[in-house]
Parts: sequence; C-alpha cells; structure tokens
Amino acid sequence: MAEKIRVMLVGRIAEIIHHAEMREGDRLFEARLATKLDVSRAPVRAALDTLVEKGFVAHLPNKGYILARELVAVDVDALQGGETDLEDLYMSIANDRLNGVLPVVVREQELVRHYHLTLSEVRRVLSRILAEGWAERLPGYGWRFSDMLEVPEAYAQLMRFRQMFEPLGLLEPAFQLNAGVSARLRRNQQKVLELGSNAFSAPELFLYGCEFHEALAEASRNLFVLDALKRANTMRRLYSYRSNAAADAEDRITRDIEGHLHILDLVDQKKMREASRAMAEHLRPGR
Repeated sequence: MAEKIRVMLVGRIAEIIHHAEMREGDRLFEARLATKLDVSRAPVRAALDTLVEKGFVAHLPNKGYILARELVAVDVDALQGGETDLEDLYMSIANDRLNGVLPVVVREQELVRHYHLTLSEVRRVLSRILAEGWAERLPGYGWRFSDMLEVPEAYAQLMRFRQMFEPLGLLEPAFQLNAGVSARLRRNQQKVLELGSNAFSAPELFLYGCEFHEALAEASRNLFVLDALKRANTMRRLYSYRSNAAADAEDRITRDIEGHLHILDLVDQKKMREASRAMAEHLRPGR
C-alpha cells in the first residue's frame, strides 16, 4: 500500500509543480506539499526522493529539496505512470457512491466485477481515494466510504461552513498576501479563462480552486482558518469533481474564476472589507 501511495504522490506532486509553473531552483517544501495533498510528510518525502532519483528534483544539504529542471506536460504524464488512464474509473466510483449505487462498505472483488477491471486497476484507484481521505481500508479486503457522503445536504452545509470563516480570514489583523503569490494565483486563474475549462480535467480544476482559497487562508496567518479549509476541501473534492462534469459546468467555472480575480483585485488594493463581502457572496450556496 505504501508503495502505491508513493507512486500516486509522485504524479500528484509533478502535477502541482507543473501547474504552479515552477522554475529550476525553486524550493519544494515538504510541509506545504503534505498539507496540500492532505497526507503526512513521510510519504511526501519518499515521493520527492523518487523525483530526485529521476533527475527532476535535487536534495541539498541543510536546504531541502529544489526543482532541478522544469517539468513539461509529457514529463507529468510519464510520472503519473498511467494514472490518467484510470480517471474514468475514479469518477465512476465517486459518482456511483454519491448517487447511492455503491454501498457504504464494499469489497475489492465487488468493484472488480462491477467495473469489469483487474484487481490491480481497482487497487490503484482505491489507493488514490485513500490518500484523498474519502474512504478507509477495513481488515481484509473491505473498504468503507466516508459517512459524510450519506448526508443529502452535505454540500450546502459545507459551503455554509466555509462562509463562516473564509470571509473573516480576510479581515485578520495579520493578513498579508505576498505579491508573488498573488501574481501566480492571477496567472493560473486567467489560464483557465483563456483556455476554457474543457482543456482541464476535473482534478486540475479543483486544484486551481483550492490553490486560490488556500493561499488566501494561509495569508490570514491564522492556522485555524487554513486547517478548517483544508478539512473542508477533503470532502468538497468529490462534489467538485461531479459538478465540474455537469452540463452547465463551463459557465459556472467561468463565474467562479471571475469571482476569484475580483477578490484578488480587492485584496491587492487593500480593500479587505469589500474583499470579505465578495468572498461571502462567492461562497453563497446556490448562487
């Protein structure tokens, strides 16, 4: 299991590096990657060591990890080791669980029969689900999906929960968004607008959204704001993937990104109360 998680994390870290447009010599921080990926630092370190072996990352004494050379799309595909081929299976399991097709507890062989795939393929996807935090492995060959998926109004509740703290995070006395971070966020959001949401997978779109909100939460300098958001994002991932595949997804994603850019404009202008109100509206369920 540890080996499968390591392989999966190598691909996820490569994707993060590529999307952040990191350059040769940029630092890679274990703690930040662990927080973003919602795992402990040990598997992140193992994944980074693998990238060192492959020549993409270097480990410098007393300095940690740095990017040894830039990653292009073909590098990311190669490092993901074919995980993208199983994206349809991942989405099928997510949607089937959300729609009640799959029970709370399921065995690996049941998934093999249901999706007409090999045990190896099913386990690769389950390893990813485990790392993302919406299922746990039971003794033997069983898996239990998160009880949170059983609550019909869970997504609306989740958005209302975010409304409680994200807008207030922008009003924290110590709030400070680094100019370089702001520029990177703006660049990545505009990339989606320019290319269109259809040019990105559901996980990629989710990553861009998380990047924006988590950067502002981190800028609040309030550890509880960032921790609460990361916990919320663990569960939001599934609902986001499904909504990003809906018929009206492109219009909604465009509105979301325009909202992100508007909030960034207000933050850059130090209009924090206006930014807080804009965030509250941005997070309003059913807007």
